[in-house]
Amino acid sequence: MKAGAVLMASGAGRRFGGNKLLCPVDGVPMVERAMEAVPAELFERACVVSRYPEILALAEARGYVPVPNPDAAQGQSASVRLGLGELLELVGLYQQQMELFEQWTLGQEHETGDAGKEAWQQQLSMLKGKIAAESRLCAIEMTGFAGEMVDYRLHEVLQADEPETREQEGTIAKVHSQGMIYQGTVVRKARVTAYRKA
Repeated sequence: MKAGAVLMASGAGRRFGGNKLLCPVDGVPMVERAMEAVPAELFERACVVSRYPEILALAEARGYVPVPNPDAAQGQSASVRLGLGELLELVGLYQQQMELFEQWTLGQEHETGDAGKEAWQQQLSMLKGKIAAESRLCAIEMTGFAGEMVDYRLHEVLQADEPETREQEGTIAKVHSQGMIYQGTVVRKARVTAYRKA
């Protein structure tokens, strides 16, 4: 899995006396030199956060995801927050792909036999481990596990099943897709089937 990148390009350039990012260096704007030095193709997802439409247009032309920054006056923290939000979307896409892969592998048993099924399950296990490790490095907490109590702030219940025991009441029966929390904020709710409460 490649890394993601955020190029922060929202500075006002007060000490410089203007937008230094567009100042030419050997005829090429400084921000474009930065994009040449660190091409977007090196990363799984690379974005440029800027308040300047000209910089966002240059970023898009060079393969970066342009992220407008209407809160640039708040300082670098606004650029970091917006850039991380863009990269969090990427982690969510990985998680969705892994869930689709898991569903697909469940249907492969009849086509590949026991040995094939075991190989696919090993691949799935490795993928899950990699996503979990990368999520931890990014301080992302996954939500939605079978058996945990339903919390409507974290879980979107798609279906309600009748419980077989009292212990199952109000718990998650099946996870359709996991949710994500980043720094205490729910980025995506887990989609689940839950047991009814009596």
